[in-house]
Amino acid sequence: MGTGKTYSTKYLLDSNNSSGVAGQVLSTTSTGIDWVDANTVPGTGLWLASGNNIYNSNSGNVGIGVTTPTSSVHVNGLQANVTSTSAHVPTGTMRLNFAGASSAHEYGASLVFTQRWWTGSTGEVAMGQITGVKETGDGNYGGGLAFFTSNNTGNNLLERLRINELGNVGIGTDSPYYKLEVNGTLGVNRTDGIIFAGSAGAGYGNKITANASNDLIFSTSLPSAPYTVSEKMRILNSGNVGIGVTNPPSKLTIETEAGDGTIELLAVNAATTKNKIIFSEAVLGDESFFIEHDGAGAGADNLLKIHGDGSGGTASGITIRRDGRVGILENAPAVPLHVSSDSASGENIALLLDNNDQTAGSEIGILFRCMTGGANTDFEIYGKANAANEMDLVFESDGSVERMRLKNDGDLQIARYLEHLGDTNSYLGWSGGDDFRIYTGGRELLRLDEGTDPDVLNFMSTNFSMSTGGELKLLNNGGSKIIFSGNGANPTSTEASIYDQSGVGLTLSAHNVSIRNYDGTNMIESARFVHDKLTCAGDVIGYGSPSDVRLKENIKPIKSALDKVSKLQGVTFDWKKSDSILDIKEDIGFIAQDVQEVLPELVRENSDGMLSMRHQGITPILLEAIKELKAEIEDLKKKIK
Repeated sequence: MGTGKTYSTKYLLDSNNSSGVAGQVLSTTSTGIDWVDANTVPGTGLWLASGNNIYNSNSGNVGIGVTTPTSSVHVNGLQANVTSTSAHVPTGTMRLNFAGASSAHEYGASLVFTQRWWTGSTGEVAMGQITGVKETGDGNYGGGLAFFTSNNTGNNLLERLRINELGNVGIGTDSPYYKLEVNGTLGVNRTDGIIFAGSAGAGYGNKITANASNDLIFSTSLPSAPYTVSEKMRILNSGNVGIGVTNPPSKLTIETEAGDGTIELLAVNAATTKNKIIFSEAVLGDESFFIEHDGAGAGADNLLKIHGDGSGGTASGITIRRDGRVGILENAPAVPLHVSSDSASGENIALLLDNNDQTAGSEIGILFRCMTGGANTDFEIYGKANAANEMDLVFESDGSVERMRLKNDGDLQIARYLEHLGDTNSYLGWSGGDDFRIYTGGRELLRLDEGTDPDVLNFMSTNFSMSTGGELKLLNNGGSKIIFSGNGANPTSTEASIYDQSGVGLTLSAHNVSIRNYDGTNMIESARFVHDKLTCAGDVIGYGSPSDVRLKENIKPIKSALDKVSKLQGVTFDWKKSDSILDIKEDIGFIAQDVQEVLPELVRENSDGMLSMRHQGITPILLEAIKELKAEIEDLKKKIK
């Protein structure tokens, strides 16, 4: 009720819980506050009847439990309903009672707030309402409060907020599961943000705020004094995420402090769950790339896989075992680095070492290292590019000392001995200096000492003999010996002979000389001397030719080398058929007659009228031409600057 208002008498009860009738007013009597006839009560400020309603003629405030009310209705005191039969006795300062049904989610007693909706109106409309709600079903106490407001399109009250029986608050939902649940957009002041209060009190705890650029900032508080709040993560308005960095340049940037650099992906069940990082062009499976942890195995079989498909099959990408073993196209690496290749698919090369340096002498290879007594023992195998952009395979040990080289053309060079695999006492090779030796069973059989006496082939065995069949055999039976005596004269016949020529040494003399060897199936001719020409079917390997200054005179620098080179012409050609032992058809080189016009000193005419040239003489011409070309380039650079 309120001052100056009328209310139906059937809703106001006196001290005896009786309702009034028309023409009665509430008045203080000897028994309390009772309904009495209005014409029997004198004075002003009375409750007067108006039809079925009553009103109070007093225009002041109404006080209940207070003699000096300070507002239109002022209620004071906590009252209990001692006559209630409910086990949940209602108490309170003001009671709004609803005795209707008690089904779940049924609205009950309400407090309605009304107001005139425009200045010319004579009545009020509901602006808001607070209503009690039976949250649980019949026989349960659970209750809540529903808050209503009217929209701006009509006199309609719509529920906006619900507090359920657990104290959970729902905005836009009547069944909040959490302490605060919002169905819709939640707006907060970006500076104050959202704070998750900690034990330190107001202003401390974990926070989510935003700045003027609409970046979202996540901060945490220390768990103990001084409870400092500091930023830990930021999401820029561009979508970039930074952890430990305030201006992340990429979609995810993590900047760690000392001792705080761990990123962990934890699988609840490692046997069935795989942690993955997926890099995808558009959608999963479309040019995707995976970094995947497979925890199905135990111990070292716990795998990290890097592959470019979704299956991670038995031969997919790179596999890293927990013990450090790495497999490339191999999911079960058995050694520290296990590389597999599917030769059935036509791919026969499992490992490619590629040196993109085009400079002659550049190297790329593999180093083998063993720790012996605290010191490194190294062995290196590498490819080394030569001036012709061809690759030799070089073997080194003991501090980059070259031991063997397999050349691009197939020739094998060794620095010392070539041993028999099953008998290390049988070997051949170079010992110490330049002497070549052959051993068997630990005994030296033959020596060619190039340093001391390069013209003598020393048979180191005690004895050797020649059989009557013309075969020369080395025997250790004290039999015949072969001795090349000195001061032999040149033979006058064409009969082939080997002798010690006076002033020369060992000499092979014949009309023509042919050298034959066995190719595994047949005896073939590998070299031939005819007149003043030597033809070899295979490769000729030598150190070089004499070049000591003491052998030369009239030494002059080469002039106009670039001009000479420009007049030379390299050609491809086919050799004509001849009786030569060389099996060469297509070739590359020079035409001797062309070279003779430019560099006559490099060409000579043989006894048979054919021209030959010394190809090694082209090298210094090319060298000087390069120098001249370099000088011209440097001069052009200076002019450009």
